[in-house]
Amino acid sequence: MKKNTQKTILKNRLDAIRVLLKGQVDISQFEREVALLALDVLVALDVKAVSFKEADRYFTDIAYKMEEEMEQKTSEDLSALVAEGMLLDEVGKKYGPNLAEFRELATRILARDKKLVNYSVLSRTFA
Repeated sequence: MKKNTQKTILKNRLDAIRVLLKGQVDISQFEREVALLALDVLVALDVKAVSFKEADRYFTDIAYKMEEEMEQKTSEDLSALVAEGMLLDEVGKKYGPNLAEFRELATRILARDKKLVNYSVLSRTFA
Protein backbone atom coordinates (compact mmCIF):
# COMPACT_ATOMS: atom_id res chain seq x y z
CA MET A 1 0.00 0.00 0.00
CA LYS A 2 2.77 2.46 0.94
CA LYS A 3 4.59 1.85 -2.37
CA ASN A 4 1.49 2.66 -4.41
CA THR A 5 0.87 5.78 -2.35
CA GLN A 6 4.44 6.99 -2.90
CA LYS A 7 4.19 6.31 -6.65
CA THR A 8 0.97 8.37 -6.77
CA ILE A 9 2.60 11.22 -4.87
CA LEU A 10 5.54 11.23 -7.29
CA LYS A 11 3.27 11.09 -10.34
CA ASN A 12 1.22 14.04 -9.08
CA ARG A 13 4.34 16.05 -8.27
CA LEU A 14 5.83 15.35 -11.71
CA ASP A 15 2.56 16.30 -13.40
CA ALA A 16 2.58 19.64 -11.54
CA ILE A 17 6.17 20.30 -12.63
CA ARG A 18 5.35 19.48 -16.26
CA VAL A 19 2.44 21.95 -16.18
CA LEU A 20 4.73 24.63 -14.77
CA LEU A 21 7.29 24.00 -17.51
CA LYS A 22 4.68 24.50 -20.23
CA GLY A 23 3.56 27.98 -19.23
CA GLN A 24 4.97 31.19 -17.84
CA VAL A 25 7.03 29.79 -15.03
CA ASP A 26 6.92 31.24 -11.53
CA ILE A 27 10.50 30.43 -10.56
CA SER A 28 9.89 30.17 -6.81
CA GLN A 29 6.89 27.88 -7.36
CA PHE A 30 8.95 25.74 -9.74
CA GLU A 31 11.83 25.52 -7.25
CA ARG A 32 9.38 24.62 -4.48
CA GLU A 33 7.84 21.80 -6.55
CA VAL A 34 11.25 20.37 -7.49
CA ALA A 35 12.41 20.54 -3.86
CA LEU A 36 9.25 18.74 -2.72
CA LEU A 37 9.81 16.17 -5.46
CA ALA A 38 13.32 15.58 -4.12
CA LEU A 39 12.01 14.93 -0.61
CA ASP A 40 9.23 12.70 -1.97
CA VAL A 41 11.80 10.78 -4.02
CA LEU A 42 13.91 10.16 -0.91
CA VAL A 43 10.88 8.69 0.88
CA ALA A 44 9.96 6.60 -2.17
CA LEU A 45 13.53 5.28 -2.38
CA ASP A 46 13.46 4.45 1.31
CA VAL A 47 10.29 2.33 0.97
CA LYS A 48 11.53 0.93 -2.35
CA ALA A 49 8.58 2.36 -4.29
CA VAL A 50 11.01 3.47 -7.04
CA SER A 51 14.49 2.46 -8.10
CA PHE A 52 17.46 4.82 -8.10
CA LYS A 53 17.48 4.62 -11.90
CA GLU A 54 13.82 5.68 -12.13
CA ALA A 55 14.40 8.55 -9.66
CA ASP A 56 17.40 9.65 -11.74
CA ARG A 57 15.15 9.88 -14.82
CA TYR A 58 12.79 12.29 -13.05
CA PHE A 59 15.54 14.85 -12.60
CA THR A 60 17.13 14.19 -15.99
CA ASP A 61 13.76 14.88 -17.64
CA ILE A 62 13.38 18.12 -15.68
CA ALA A 63 16.87 19.25 -16.70
CA TYR A 64 16.17 18.61 -20.38
CA LYS A 65 12.79 20.36 -20.30
CA MET A 66 14.07 23.51 -18.63
CA GLU A 67 14.78 26.27 -21.12
CA GLU A 68 18.12 28.07 -20.98
CA GLU A 69 16.48 31.35 -19.96
CA MET A 70 14.73 29.60 -17.10
CA GLU A 71 17.94 27.90 -15.96
CA GLN A 72 19.60 31.30 -15.65
CA LYS A 73 16.81 32.49 -13.32
CA THR A 74 16.88 29.54 -10.93
CA SER A 75 19.01 29.47 -7.81
CA GLU A 76 22.35 27.74 -7.45
CA ASP A 77 20.68 25.44 -4.93
CA LEU A 78 18.16 24.27 -7.53
CA SER A 79 20.89 23.71 -10.12
CA ALA A 80 22.84 21.65 -7.59
CA LEU A 81 19.70 19.74 -6.57
CA VAL A 82 18.87 18.80 -10.15
CA ALA A 83 22.50 17.84 -10.81
CA GLU A 84 22.53 15.59 -7.74
CA GLY A 85 19.18 14.14 -8.80
CA MET A 86 20.59 13.29 -12.23
CA LEU A 87 23.20 11.15 -10.49
CA LEU A 88 20.81 9.11 -8.34
CA ASP A 89 21.50 5.96 -10.34
CA GLU A 90 25.14 6.29 -9.25
CA VAL A 91 24.43 6.04 -5.50
CA GLY A 92 27.15 4.09 -3.75
CA LYS A 93 29.73 4.73 -6.44
CA LYS A 94 32.79 6.93 -6.02
CA TYR A 95 31.29 9.90 -7.88
CA GLY A 96 27.67 9.27 -6.92
CA PRO A 97 25.43 11.80 -5.23
CA ASN A 98 25.48 12.63 -1.55
CA LEU A 99 21.92 11.93 -0.34
CA ALA A 100 22.40 14.05 2.78
CA GLU A 101 23.38 17.01 0.60
CA PHE A 102 20.46 16.24 -1.73
CA ARG A 103 18.07 16.51 1.24
CA GLU A 104 19.85 19.64 2.53
CA LEU A 105 19.51 21.40 -0.84
CA ALA A 106 15.78 20.63 -0.99
CA THR A 107 15.28 21.79 2.59
CA ARG A 108 17.22 25.01 1.95
CA ILE A 109 15.07 25.81 -1.10
CA LEU A 110 11.90 25.26 0.92
CA ALA A 111 13.21 27.32 3.84
CA ARG A 112 13.56 30.35 1.52
CA ASP A 113 9.98 30.07 0.28
CA LYS A 114 7.87 32.68 2.07
CA LYS A 115 4.68 30.72 1.29
CA LEU A 116 6.02 27.90 3.44
CA VAL A 117 6.97 29.88 6.55
CA ASN A 118 4.58 27.86 8.73
CA TYR A 119 5.15 24.66 6.80
CA SER A 120 7.06 21.90 8.50
CA VAL A 121 9.33 20.14 6.03
CA LEU A 122 9.85 17.23 8.41
CA SER A 123 6.15 16.63 8.99
CA ARG A 124 5.50 16.90 5.24
CA THR A 125 8.27 14.49 4.37
CA PHE A 126 7.43 11.83 6.88
CA ALA A 127 3.64 12.16 6.92
